[in-house]
Amino acid sequence: MKIQPINTDTYVIAVDNTSKNAAMAHDYGPATKAIFTNLSNQAVFITSGHTAPTAVFPTSSTVPLKGKVIPASTVMTYDLPQGDMFISAIQLTSGTGNLYISIGEGI
Repeated sequence: MKIQPINTDTYVIAVDNTSKNAAMAHDYGPATKAIFTNLSNQAVFITSGHTAPTAVFPTSSTVPLKGKVIPASTVMTYDLPQGDMFISAIQLTSGTGNLYISIGEGI
């Protein structure tokens, strides 16, 4: 297990059923991990990009979308691609919650 410093950058997106994004302060470089904490009461779909992408919840079994679904009240860790300065998120239905994004690895 790698010990992680507590004082890393953390961002928040107030998610609802329209695409919202967080702009990273800078490119964190290669092999950067981000911890996503979904404190909303429903699943959130996330995607990232060099510019602000529009998050759209997947609805097709034949047309894939780039991104990940984070279940409600869940913490997930993913690689943050180098150069991606924006993370976008959306919920499937109306309602609000917070998605926290912390730079670093989870346990």
